[in-house]
Amino acid sequence: MRSFTNITYDELEVGSTATVSRRISQTEVDALALVSGDVDAFHLASNGNGLVPGTTAKAVGAEAIISGLLSRRMPGPGTTMVSQQLDFNGAITAGDELTATATVLEKRPDNIVVLACTVRRGDDELVSGTVTVRAPDHRISYSDVATPEMVSASMS
Repeated sequence: MRSFTNITYDELEVGSTATVSRRISQTEVDALALVSGDVDAFHLASNGNGLVPGTTAKAVGAEAIISGLLSRRMPGPGTTMVSQQLDFNGAITAGDELTATATVLEKRPDNIVVLACTVRRGDDELVSGTVTVRAPDHRISYSDVATPEMVSASMS
């Protein structure tokens, strides 16, 4: 298991940046398509028993990577998302290497922090915009808790 320690509001500085990359599996694409409601006749297997191989998920699914970045790395545990203004472009397919980046743009009173957020696939920008969070005011750290991740690539 991984350990996670937050960065408190007082420790955050304008310009601070965090980045995470992740290769997306077919199982994850299928889950993102189902959760986002992005399932239409094109995606359904002819027997009605699931999704066809090669399914895509709209770029909005990459928002999950931003959420994970903010809640696990910067600011990290104890962060509450307050609002977001994100634009989405394209789709996610299995095998895509996605890179999410968050950069502190502004600190406001009451522990409010505005971050510029992007998710890229190579030169393609799938998600861009800002997310406003309430950053934690005290240290939170954990390492012995199994935290949710996107769906594991290996299933039995």
